[in-house]
Amino acid sequence: MKEVVILGCGHSRRNDFDCEVWGCNFVYEFVNRLDKLFFTDEIEEVEKCDYPYLERLKRLNPILVFPTVYPKFKDFGLNIELYPIDSIKKRFKTEFFSNTISYMIAYALYHDYRKIGLYGIDYDWHEGTEKKEEAGTDFWIGVALGMRVTVVIPEDSMIGKTFNR
Repeated sequence: MKEVVILGCGHSRRNDFDCEVWGCNFVYEFVNRLDKLFFTDEIEEVEKCDYPYLERLKRLNPILVFPTVYPKFKDFGLNIELYPIDSIKKRFKTEFFSNTISYMIAYALYHDYRKIGLYGIDYDWHEGTEKKEEAGTDFWIGVALGMRVTVVIPEDSMIGKTFNR
């Protein structure tokens, strides 16, 4: 069974997985290994950000999965894979991607992963932009469950939890 952990920087993150590990944004700062690193920000956002620990990223040597080739990473010496957005939108008949995590879940489903762990993706906030991002994650979790994919969410994460229990 194809299995992947999608790892964020939240409090429920761990660092001891026996399957593929994909991270987003600055996850590379604290992981022991990383198979793929995803960014889905606009070029201008990526270019103005300072990315600490880039030497650490080189040592981890993940495949970088981007919607475009960001100039900041172009000559960095790591493999870059362009995110297959058109194929994914066509297969799932939706354009609902609210953040990098939703793109990552869709990517895993597109590539037929049957078990997806979501660690460090906690959504402890409940307002503004973050709420919209959480909605996209919830949507793609629903798509995964509808496809009978096992979704593992740590007990201490707020994903999929109700507040009136």
